Amino acid sequence: MDNNSVAFIFLNIIGFSASFLSITKQLPQIVKLIFYKECNDLSIHSSLMAVTYGIIFFICGVFIGDLPLMLTNIIIAFFSIVTIVFIRIYTKRKIFNERHHWEQECISLLLKLETKEDITFQNLVEQESLTYEE
Repeated sequence: MDNNSVAFIFLNIIGFSASFLSITKQLPQIVKLIFYKECNDLSIHSSLMAVTYGIIFFICGVFIGDLPLMLTNIIIAFFSIVTIVFIRIYTKRKIFNERHHWEQECISLLLKLETKEDITFQNLVEQESLTYEE
C-alpha cells in the first residue's frame, strides 16, 4: 500500500466515525418524540436550520465526491424533517388539550353556580388550589 491509499482509508474512517456520531446525536430526540410524545424542550427553528445545512452539505458532498458527507447530511436532514413533523403534531395536540381542559373547568364552575351552592370566591380559590396541588 502506498501512502495515498493509507491516507484515503484513514480519512474515510474519520469521516464515517464523525458521520456516525452526528447521526446518533439526533436519535435521543427522535426517541423522545416517538415514544414519550414530548416536544417541550425542542426547537423547531434549530430543526429547520439542520434541514437547511443538511441539504447544503449534501450538495457540497456531491460536488466533491465525499460519501460520508453526503450520507450524514441527508440522514440529518431526514431526521430533522421527522422532528419538525412531530413537533407540529404534538404542539397542536397540546394546545387542543389545554383548551379542552379550560373548557371543562369553566363548565364545572358554571354548574356549581347554577346549582346555587354556597360558593364564595375564597371557597373556589381553595378548591382549585387543592386540585392543582395534586
